[in-house]
Amino acid sequence: MSIARLTERKLRDARFRKNEEALFRAFFEEEVEMKLSMGELARKIGVNRVTIYRHHRMPREIMGDYERHILEKYVELMVEIRKREGMELRRMYYEVILFILQNRRIFEMLMERKNFKVLEGMIVMLEPEIMDFIKLSGDYERIFRVYVGEIVGLIVNWELDGFQEVEIMKLLNNMMYLTKSARQRLLPLVN
Repeated sequence: MSIARLTERKLRDARFRKNEEALFRAFFEEEVEMKLSMGELARKIGVNRVTIYRHHRMPREIMGDYERHILEKYVELMVEIRKREGMELRRMYYEVILFILQNRRIFEMLMERKNFKVLEGMIVMLEPEIMDFIKLSGDYERIFRVYVGEIVGLIVNWELDGFQEVEIMKLLNNMMYLTKSARQRLLPLVN
């Protein structure tokens, strides 16, 4: 069973989280991360190999398992947020930032390895709200991809500053500025 299919009860178990975090760190500390065996990973973090095999079949699956797990948690959050009436884009961005803070260690490790796929996926999931806020319809996929890259860049800079919580309002304002800027760039294309 992969971590993506674990129960929330198991994910709340402190010992399990500690082992998984140690596994994740050990996995990323090695330059040859894909060449490590499960036995080597188990020895490195001080657990039985069977403990790791319960959740991951092969070392190369570990990264994908974490990406899927974090995105599944994020999708659940987005579904909950979208159920609320009148949820504005600024609030959704705020929820993204809180989500990153709540999963800070995983995001730190991902960003240390320049793995931005999860962040990009999170922002892409906001596309309907972003396009509605910009008040445009149509195919603006290239410009949207640039926009996603800009937001990911802002979040990466925030991570480089140590995910300082005092920076949240500044980050939110920058994200909203990018949305306003995107609207200004896209409107001439419509007229």
